[in-house]
Amino acid sequence: YFKLDVDINLNDKPWTPTKEFRGVFDGQHHKITGLKVSAADEQVGLFGQLSRTGRLSNLHVSGDVENTKPSEYDCAGGICGDNAIGVIANCSFSGSVRGVGLVGGIAGECNGKIISCKSTASVFGKYAGGIAGRNSSGKCSIYGCYNEGVIETEGGNAGGIYGKDDG
Repeated sequence: YFKLDVDINLNDKPWTPTKEFRGVFDGQHHKITGLKVSAADEQVGLFGQLSRTGRLSNLHVSGDVENTKPSEYDCAGGICGDNAIGVIANCSFSGSVRGVGLVGGIAGECNGKIISCKSTASVFGKYAGGIAGRNSSGKCSIYGCYNEGVIETEGGNAGGIYGKDDG
């Protein structure tokens, strides 16, 4: 269990995301600014993957996230690359998120829940969504979220909420 007690500026220093986060992280409405992720990995974001027991809440992040791996099945998201059955609530992301595959302002791929989140990020990918790049399992639930960012794709699927919804 983690609680963020102050705002953090990462000063655009290279950030390496966690492979899998299983805990509970409450940002207490603080900000993490200056996030800079550029990695060739399966899941890229502030957190790489949010597992079944993972919960992220009340966190506001800004910066630039890029997945440089040349696979259309790899993920990039502002908060997490892959929300694998976890819960993301009351979070926001601003900046940019780019990748070849599944790219979203909050999560690149979603199989969990995203509740009351906001994205103002510019998003580019094959499956590019303002909130989530792809709901690949049909099990992702998104409630009360909105996107104000620009969504772009080249030869793929783009949407304000999902880039592609297989559910």
